Amino acid sequence: MNIAAKEYDTSFLTKKESELSELLRVKFGINRLNLNDRIFKNKFEIQKITPVVLELAGKNSEVCKNIVSEAVADLMYHINAYLNIARPEIVMDISLIGSLVENENILSRKLKKEIMKLKKVKLVEKNILLLTEHIC
Repeated sequence: MNIAAKEYDTSFLTKKESELSELLRVKFGINRLNLNDRIFKNKFEIQKITPVVLELAGKNSEVCKNIVSEAVADLMYHINAYLNIARPEIVMDISLIGSLVENENILSRKLKKEIMKLKKVKLVEKNILLLTEHIC
């Protein structure tokens, strides 16, 4: 949400509404004047914005690409923290679960690319992982 707030500040200074700002206003009634009230006081479900961000990131919106990059970095932090704690001796199979990372989009592609760089992790389909857990 910090990146979106910065986007509002920038668009206020430039007097030009960004694509993200426009879609947040049109689809959710969120603008720079009511951002805090709509998000925090009204307990807005922030995940509803995700499809908009992914769509615009796919269309090369810099702010949305930054949001996606931040999300990937946060997810990789948790994966790396687990690897540092568990210290696996063999390659671990992991699977991405949840529509955001299972479906093909800019975030899932970037996340998979980062996971593939890890030496102690193998990315597998969730059905394969579930099947092997039941067999073992």
